[in-house]
Amino acid sequence: MTKTPCVIAIVLQVALALTALRAQKIAPAPAPDHNYKLLRSDEDWSFLRDKDLRNDFWDPIKYIPLRKTDRNWFVTIGGEARETWEQIGNDNWGKPPIMNGYLNERYMVYADFHYGPHVRTFLELKSGINSFRAGGPRPIDEKRLDFQSGFLEVGGETSWGSVNVRAGRQELEYGSGRLVDVREGPNVRLSFDGLWCAPRSMRGR
Repeated sequence: MTKTPCVIAIVLQVALALTALRAQKIAPAPAPDHNYKLLRSDEDWSFLRDKDLRNDFWDPIKYIPLRKTDRNWFVTIGGEARETWEQIGNDNWGKPPIMNGYLNERYMVYADFHYGPHVRTFLELKSGINSFRAGGPRPIDEKRLDFQSGFLEVGGETSWGSVNVRAGRQELEYGSGRLVDVREGPNVRLSFDGLWCAPRSMRGR
């Protein structure tokens, strides 16, 4: 008689475990992320291989297949143009010019090549232009036609899990951005030369 509650408890536990497992199998997959990111190299548009998920005007250039036999071979093309008028008053402690107004222009274009699921190269050009500033452009305002990013990234499975390694010039941004940041506010963004290694889950953070 004392074994009956124990048997019932075991049966209930097995039933609950099977129900949870079934729920996991039928749970819908998370919706793909259609948002643009501060670091364009963090974006992953591979889900656009499914034409039913394309709902943006620019989607045709976010996923351009490179091989008909392997849909993991593709290139993404993108960029940005930013025009900003800034006007500063009395930035010379009362000395002329009292008002200093100028136009900042930023143009960036990139290409993200994926050679299968484990290798890619990312190239990005930038051009920052400053016009009409009294005293001429500052280094944070103008840098014409330069490489913003250019790196090779390799990822795969290891004994510690899935890891990505990246070498070359790249944009980095962590936390509040006080120590390592792309410096989005000024007209000319920062980038860093070096080696980056992190779990694959950190990409697209």
